[in-house]
Amino acid sequence: MGNWLVYQNGKVIRTIPGNQIPGQEEKEDDKPTWGEVYDFMRRAIKANPGIVVK
Repeated sequence: MGNWLVYQNGKVIRTIPGNQIPGQEEKEDDKPTWGEVYDFMRRAIKANPGIVVK
């Protein structure tokens, strides 16, 4: 999984490594499930209207 790029108003404001989600404990080889990624993205977008994640 590559990196997530978080955009706000057309600018990249953050890069998230594909194998970790902010707020989660870092563990070796602990890849998030798509459900966790989806929940995180949904919360992030809800909290910050105008954010786009690619």
